[in-house]
Amino acid sequence: MFCLEKIFLLLFCVFLVFRLDAQNSPYELSWKVDGPILGTGLGLVGTYIYMESNTKTLTENDILTLDANQVPRWERWATRYDSKASRKMTDYIMYPSFAMPTTLLASAKIRSDKWTVPVMAIESMVLTASFTGLTKATVLRTRPFVYNDAVNMDRKLEKEARYSFFSGHTAQVANATFFTAKVYADYYPDSKWKPLIWTAAAALPTATALGRIFGGKHFPLDVIIGYVLGAGTGWLVPHLHKKKRKYTRIKL
Repeated sequence: MFCLEKIFLLLFCVFLVFRLDAQNSPYELSWKVDGPILGTGLGLVGTYIYMESNTKTLTENDILTLDANQVPRWERWATRYDSKASRKMTDYIMYPSFAMPTTLLASAKIRSDKWTVPVMAIESMVLTASFTGLTKATVLRTRPFVYNDAVNMDRKLEKEARYSFFSGHTAQVANATFFTAKVYADYYPDSKWKPLIWTAAAALPTATALGRIFGGKHFPLDVIIGYVLGAGTGWLVPHLHKKKRKYTRIKL
């Protein structure tokens, strides 16, 4: 899931561009904000890699003893699905979503602030991915398709069959869409396009969440938490970088 060399290269680039934010930008980079974000991301990545390497696959006996009736009733229906088309659909949404923040650069106003937005996007994606990976490796919730008798045993014996909680696809798409909408709204607070952009930002991860359920990959709770986490990091990282307004005191 992660490549340490690439992450360290990205972070090195982040360090190089600190304090290069534009004067007219609503955002600014600072060690006070970016240091904790990057430190948290690195710590979570390292912990995830260690835990993932020690994760054991389910045994055939483990799988044969699973009972769908042990799944909470409101989520049990998800064990009946295993649509390959739904899984492919979510891949078609997620992978292009990584590039979604780059669409902001179509704006000359945002493009003039050429470093701050890419740095925030990297931080937001790293936080989302690291939280997702660490949670999966900690909780080890069995995916819905493992309960499905129609699914091949070989798939059930793979390590990823234990990574149901929570949905990484939903989290990553929500992160990309909410980040993009939040940044656009901060640059153009009076834009008439804001309702449409926020609607699209909410709709894409919703479609992804449904696809992950019907694809047999996740239970409803998995996609709900993934949605909340992804949307939260997508909104929070830009919010933390917003410049504080300076007020001039009027002497009486």
